[in-house]
Amino acid sequence: MAGISSRALSFGKDNHYKYNDGNELEEKNFSDGSGLQWYDATFRSYDPQIGRFAQTDPLADINHNSSPYGFASNDPIFLNDFLGLLSDSAHPVQIADIVIMAPARVPKDFEGHLNFPNGGPYSIAKNSVRPVSLSRDRNNDLTDQWFLGFGPINTVFPANHPMTKDMMNAPGIKDARVAFYRKYMQLYKSKKFGNSASLTNYSVSFGLEGVLMAGANLTQQFVGSYDVNIYTSDDAKSLLFVVDDSKSITSAYYHLPFLTNVERDPSAEYSMMGNTYQRYIWSEPVDFNGYGASGWKTDEYLSNPSVQSMMLK
Repeated sequence: MAGISSRALSFGKDNHYKYNDGNELEEKNFSDGSGLQWYDATFRSYDPQIGRFAQTDPLADINHNSSPYGFASNDPIFLNDFLGLLSDSAHPVQIADIVIMAPARVPKDFEGHLNFPNGGPYSIAKNSVRPVSLSRDRNNDLTDQWFLGFGPINTVFPANHPMTKDMMNAPGIKDARVAFYRKYMQLYKSKKFGNSASLTNYSVSFGLEGVLMAGANLTQQFVGSYDVNIYTSDDAKSLLFVVDDSKSITSAYYHLPFLTNVERDPSAEYSMMGNTYQRYIWSEPVDFNGYGASGWKTDEYLSNPSVQSMMLK
């Protein structure tokens, strides 16, 4: 078989691009003629002597069912792993969707209202995050994250997140909105309403009534009781809603008196049932004219397309 091998011709260099869709073999690259004998798979180096990568998969968090060092999902007969990411040929759609994006940011008006009770940093929720995920990806499941103790401790849900949209018209939010406009109606009529106006620590208890009113809205059922804070933008033209929720042992078990909450250990890989904190933020235009004798016309207000477009900026 020597006549048809890559070494048959006496001129030129050895072919180092034979396997795994053309990965380069790192061979004879040291001065003594030795080499690593690894294949350069773009994002990692594959060691064919042990059938494993030498580094962990940069996308290992997406798939918790496989070793981060594994090659081709342990199926090298049918699969390639030429990038070293998620056994590439096993996940063609996911590989094609990789996009480099700038870090998500919250609107400037909210920057002074994002200090969490534990003083820790926060993450901005991806749009795929839900109270309970129907997919196999636990990184999108808030209940799993709290119970098993992984993922961010503090999370901000911006205006365009589906869970924030669910909260905008929650019964407790309607009540807080009414309370704010009633509180400042006289100042508005006397043209003294300004950017110092606020309504803070407006507590909304869930209870049996909350369960019935939330109905099939999974976000409102998940959030349960929460605190509403309403601030005014610097130009006094917008209301800034900051809605605080937390997941804890007592909230999960309906505030039974003999239970005690624990803070999650940020240094631990898993810290089961430790407190997590969620904050939902959005803005609405100030509009005292929508406030009538029977109370704030919430449904008509929120269904107005111009109002919706401003709220979701």
